[in-house]
Amino acid sequence: MDRRRHRHHREQDVIADRLSSWVQTGFSALYLNVMWLLLAVPLVTMPAATGALLASMHRWQTAGEPPSARAFAQHIRKLFWRSQLIGAVIAAAAVLAWANIAISGQFGEHRRIFLTLMFAVLLNAGTLTVFWLPSLAADDVTVREALRRAVRLTARSPLTAVVACAAAVGIALASTAHPAVLAVSAVAAAGAVEACRRRASQHPTAPVPRPAHSLPGEA
Repeated sequence: MDRRRHRHHREQDVIADRLSSWVQTGFSALYLNVMWLLLAVPLVTMPAATGALLASMHRWQTAGEPPSARAFAQHIRKLFWRSQLIGAVIAAAAVLAWANIAISGQFGEHRRIFLTLMFAVLLNAGTLTVFWLPSLAADDVTVREALRRAVRLTARSPLTAVVACAAAVGIALASTAHPAVLAVSAVAAAGAVEACRRRASQHPTAPVPRPAHSLPGEA
Protein backbone atom coordinates (compact mmCIF):
# COMPACT_ATOMS: atom_id res chain seq x y z
CA MET A 1 0.00 0.00 0.00
CA ASP A 2 2.78 2.41 0.92
CA ARG A 3 4.62 1.49 -2.24
CA ARG A 4 1.57 2.28 -4.39
CA ARG A 5 1.08 5.58 -2.59
CA HIS A 6 4.72 6.47 -3.08
CA ARG A 7 4.49 5.63 -6.79
CA HIS A 8 1.31 7.69 -7.09
CA HIS A 9 2.97 10.71 -5.46
CA ARG A 10 6.01 10.33 -7.69
CA GLU A 11 3.83 10.27 -10.83
CA GLN A 12 2.03 13.37 -9.61
CA ASP A 13 5.36 15.12 -9.07
CA VAL A 14 6.46 14.22 -12.59
CA ILE A 15 3.22 15.56 -14.07
CA ALA A 16 3.50 18.75 -12.01
CA ASP A 17 7.08 19.28 -13.15
CA ARG A 18 6.09 18.81 -16.78
CA LEU A 19 3.19 21.22 -16.48
CA SER A 20 5.42 23.78 -14.77
CA SER A 21 8.01 23.42 -17.53
CA TRP A 22 5.38 23.84 -20.25
CA VAL A 23 3.90 26.91 -18.59
CA GLN A 24 7.36 28.46 -18.13
CA THR A 25 8.23 27.75 -21.76
CA GLY A 26 4.95 29.29 -22.92
CA PHE A 27 5.47 32.46 -20.87
CA SER A 28 9.07 32.76 -22.10
CA ALA A 29 7.91 32.42 -25.70
CA LEU A 30 5.22 35.07 -25.23
CA TYR A 31 7.72 37.36 -23.52
CA LEU A 32 10.19 37.00 -26.38
CA ASN A 33 7.46 37.59 -28.94
CA VAL A 34 6.28 40.74 -27.14
CA MET A 35 9.82 42.15 -27.12
CA TRP A 36 10.04 41.58 -30.86
CA LEU A 37 6.65 43.22 -31.47
CA LEU A 38 7.68 46.28 -29.44
CA LEU A 39 11.03 46.76 -31.18
CA ALA A 40 10.39 45.54 -34.74
CA VAL A 41 9.41 48.82 -36.39
CA PRO A 42 8.68 48.09 -40.09
CA LEU A 43 11.37 49.40 -42.48
CA VAL A 44 13.34 50.76 -39.50
CA THR A 45 14.40 48.19 -36.91
CA MET A 46 12.61 45.01 -38.00
CA PRO A 47 15.77 43.27 -39.35
CA ALA A 48 17.73 44.08 -36.18
CA ALA A 49 14.87 42.95 -33.94
CA THR A 50 14.52 39.77 -35.97
CA GLY A 51 18.26 39.11 -35.67
CA ALA A 52 18.02 39.59 -31.90
CA LEU A 53 15.01 37.26 -31.83
CA LEU A 54 16.94 34.57 -33.72
CA ALA A 55 20.01 35.01 -31.50
CA SER A 56 17.84 34.70 -28.37
CA MET A 57 16.15 31.61 -29.81
CA HIS A 58 19.55 30.10 -30.62
CA ARG A 59 20.77 30.65 -27.05
CA TRP A 60 17.52 29.27 -25.69
CA GLN A 61 17.60 26.09 -27.78
CA THR A 62 21.31 25.35 -27.45
CA ALA A 63 22.31 26.63 -24.01
CA GLY A 64 18.96 26.65 -22.25
CA GLU A 65 19.33 30.40 -21.64
CA PRO A 66 15.85 31.87 -21.07
CA PRO A 67 15.06 35.07 -22.99
CA SER A 68 15.46 38.37 -21.20
CA ALA A 69 15.11 42.03 -22.12
CA ARG A 70 18.76 42.68 -21.31
CA ALA A 71 20.03 39.86 -23.53
CA PHE A 72 17.64 40.92 -26.30
CA ALA A 73 18.98 44.49 -26.18
CA GLN A 74 22.57 43.21 -26.24
CA HIS A 75 21.82 41.12 -29.33
CA ILE A 76 20.31 44.14 -31.08
CA ARG A 77 23.35 46.30 -30.35
CA LYS A 78 25.76 43.61 -31.47
CA LEU A 79 23.94 42.63 -34.67
CA PHE A 80 22.23 45.91 -35.57
CA TRP A 81 24.08 47.09 -38.69
CA ARG A 82 24.73 43.63 -40.10
CA SER A 83 21.08 42.64 -39.63
CA GLN A 84 19.92 45.90 -41.17
CA LEU A 85 22.12 45.31 -44.22
CA ILE A 86 20.71 41.81 -44.73
CA GLY A 87 17.19 43.18 -44.30
CA ALA A 88 17.83 45.91 -46.87
CA VAL A 89 19.10 43.40 -49.43
CA ILE A 90 16.11 41.09 -48.91
CA ALA A 91 13.68 44.02 -49.03
CA ALA A 92 15.21 45.29 -52.29
CA ALA A 93 14.94 41.81 -53.81
CA ALA A 94 11.29 41.57 -52.69
CA VAL A 95 10.46 44.94 -54.26
CA LEU A 96 12.14 43.91 -57.50
CA ALA A 97 10.20 40.63 -57.54
CA TRP A 98 6.93 42.43 -56.85
CA ALA A 99 7.64 44.90 -59.66
CA ASN A 100 8.24 42.05 -62.09
CA ILE A 101 5.00 40.35 -61.06
CA ALA A 102 3.13 43.65 -61.43
CA ILE A 103 4.26 44.05 -65.04
CA SER A 104 3.59 40.41 -65.92
CA GLY A 105 0.34 41.43 -67.62
CA GLN A 106 2.36 42.97 -70.43
CA PHE A 107 3.59 39.53 -71.50
CA GLY A 108 0.17 38.57 -72.85
CA GLU A 109 -0.11 34.88 -73.62
CA HIS A 110 3.33 34.28 -72.11
CA ARG A 111 2.25 35.63 -68.71
CA ARG A 112 1.81 32.16 -67.20
CA ILE A 113 5.29 31.10 -68.29
CA PHE A 114 6.75 34.31 -66.88
CA LEU A 115 4.99 33.85 -63.53
CA THR A 116 6.16 30.23 -63.36
CA LEU A 117 9.74 31.34 -63.91
CA MET A 118 9.36 34.08 -61.29
CA PHE A 119 7.99 31.56 -58.80
CA ALA A 120 10.95 29.26 -59.45
CA VAL A 121 13.40 32.14 -58.96
CA LEU A 122 11.70 33.25 -55.74
CA LEU A 123 11.63 29.69 -54.41
CA ASN A 124 15.33 29.23 -55.08
CA ALA A 125 16.21 32.64 -53.65
CA GLY A 126 14.11 31.98 -50.55
CA THR A 127 15.64 28.58 -49.82
CA LEU A 128 19.17 29.86 -50.44
CA THR A 129 18.79 32.82 -48.08
CA VAL A 130 16.42 31.45 -45.42
CA PHE A 131 19.42 30.68 -43.19
CA TRP A 132 21.25 33.96 -43.91
CA LEU A 133 20.08 36.00 -40.92
CA PRO A 134 19.88 32.91 -38.62
CA SER A 135 23.52 32.07 -39.45
CA LEU A 136 24.54 35.62 -38.61
CA ALA A 137 22.61 35.54 -35.33
CA ALA A 138 23.90 32.13 -34.28
CA ASP A 139 27.56 32.38 -35.29
CA ASP A 140 28.18 36.16 -35.05
CA VAL A 141 30.09 36.28 -38.34
CA THR A 142 30.33 38.82 -41.16
CA VAL A 143 27.44 39.33 -43.56
CA ARG A 144 29.34 37.69 -46.40
CA GLU A 145 30.36 34.72 -44.28
CA ALA A 146 26.79 34.31 -43.03
CA LEU A 147 25.52 34.20 -46.62
CA ARG A 148 28.21 31.69 -47.56
CA ARG A 149 27.20 29.44 -44.67
CA ALA A 150 23.51 29.81 -45.47
CA VAL A 151 24.05 28.76 -49.08
CA ARG A 152 26.26 25.83 -48.04
CA LEU A 153 23.69 24.63 -45.50
CA THR A 154 20.94 24.82 -48.12
CA ALA A 155 23.06 22.98 -50.68
CA ARG A 156 23.79 20.18 -48.22
CA SER A 157 20.25 19.90 -46.85
CA PRO A 158 17.82 21.42 -49.39
CA LEU A 159 14.74 19.73 -47.95
CA THR A 160 15.41 21.25 -44.54
CA ALA A 161 15.76 24.69 -46.14
CA VAL A 162 12.46 24.24 -47.98
CA VAL A 163 10.74 23.23 -44.72
CA ALA A 164 12.20 26.28 -42.95
CA CYS A 165 11.08 28.60 -45.75
CA ALA A 166 7.60 27.06 -45.86
CA ALA A 167 7.24 27.30 -42.08
CA ALA A 168 8.24 30.97 -42.01
CA VAL A 169 5.93 31.89 -44.90
CA GLY A 170 3.07 29.81 -43.52
CA ILE A 171 3.27 31.38 -40.07
CA ALA A 172 3.51 34.86 -41.60
CA LEU A 173 0.38 34.24 -43.69
CA ALA A 174 -1.44 32.84 -40.66
CA SER A 175 -0.62 35.97 -38.67
CA THR A 176 -2.19 38.13 -41.36
CA ALA A 177 -5.32 35.95 -41.38
CA HIS A 178 -5.98 36.29 -37.64
CA PRO A 179 -4.55 39.00 -35.35
CA ALA A 180 -4.39 36.61 -32.38
CA VAL A 181 -1.63 34.66 -34.13
CA LEU A 182 0.62 37.72 -33.82
CA ALA A 183 1.05 36.88 -30.12
CA VAL A 184 3.19 33.86 -31.02
CA SER A 185 3.91 34.18 -34.76
CA ALA A 186 7.39 35.70 -34.60
CA VAL A 187 8.76 33.35 -31.94
CA ALA A 188 7.13 30.36 -33.66
CA ALA A 189 8.72 31.24 -37.01
CA ALA A 190 12.10 31.93 -35.38
CA GLY A 191 11.95 28.65 -33.47
CA ALA A 192 11.08 26.68 -36.59
CA VAL A 193 13.79 28.29 -38.73
CA GLU A 194 16.44 27.97 -36.01
CA ALA A 195 15.54 24.32 -35.45
CA CYS A 196 15.87 23.69 -39.20
CA ARG A 197 19.19 25.56 -39.30
CA ARG A 198 20.55 23.47 -36.44
CA ARG A 199 19.36 20.29 -38.14
CA ALA A 200 21.06 21.33 -41.38
CA SER A 201 24.24 22.26 -39.50
CA GLN A 202 24.37 18.73 -38.05
CA HIS A 203 24.72 17.35 -41.56
CA PRO A 204 28.03 15.41 -41.85
CA THR A 205 29.33 17.82 -44.50
CA ALA A 206 27.98 21.04 -42.98
CA PRO A 207 30.46 23.92 -42.48
CA VAL A 208 32.14 24.21 -39.08
CA PRO A 209 31.31 27.57 -37.41
CA ARG A 210 34.22 29.98 -37.10
CA PRO A 211 34.14 33.37 -35.37
CA ALA A 212 34.18 36.47 -37.56
CA HIS A 213 37.50 37.63 -36.13
CA SER A 214 39.34 34.36 -36.84
CA LEU A 215 42.26 34.42 -39.20
CA PRO A 216 42.00 32.41 -42.43
CA GLY A 217 44.37 29.77 -41.11
CA GLU A 218 42.64 29.38 -37.74
CA ALA A 219 39.99 26.73 -37.07
